[in-house]
Amino acid sequence: MVVIASMVGAAGLGEKVYIGIIQANIVLVFEAGLGILILAIILDRISQSLGGTQKKESK
Repeated sequence: MVVIASMVGAAGLGEKVYIGIIQANIVLVFEAGLGILILAIILDRISQSLGGTQKKESK
């Protein structure tokens, strides 16, 4: 979604990926993509911990 958003003018890491693709700059694409991946993993872990699956105690 980040890269697609950059195609319509949104700034951020997606813009770096998009520019790297246009310029065929693999290093830029890799660096920005890695940043997006790390942020996605962190946000996933945070959202999982906030959702908190609670175990029901059996009596």
